[in-house]
Amino acid sequence: MIRILVVEDDDLIVNLLASVLRRYHEHELATWYIAKNIGDAIALMDLAGTPPDLVILDYDVGGPIADFIGRVRAKCAKEDVLLFGTGESDFAGWVRNLEILVIEKPITFVPLKTFLDSRIAALTGEQPPVDD
Repeated sequence: MIRILVVEDDDLIVNLLASVLRRYHEHELATWYIAKNIGDAIALMDLAGTPPDLVILDYDVGGPIADFIGRVRAKCAKEDVLLFGTGESDFAGWVRNLEILVIEKPITFVPLKTFLDSRIAALTGEQPPVDD
């Protein structure tokens, strides 16, 4: 089972993520933890003892995001970082040098599900659950 750390302070996006991630949890492919800011995310990582396999991070969550991404990459063996952000020029320029996966806001269900199906299949070696 893979571990996913979500760092997001927008309840609408957290609910969207939960609706997608719940499918993987029901099939024992993934479990997830939610932090509302970088400080909470670091605390969750420290408490877990086992680093996350996938981090889903909001660009606007506040805090030292580049430092956090560096910390994740230093701790995680199979880390992936998915960053949510807008198409604003400062965001686009900032992420270009980080070599991370990006989904631009507004986030919708189908692209998010498609991305997560692909990443979870790659990390677990299992096919994602089929929707009823």
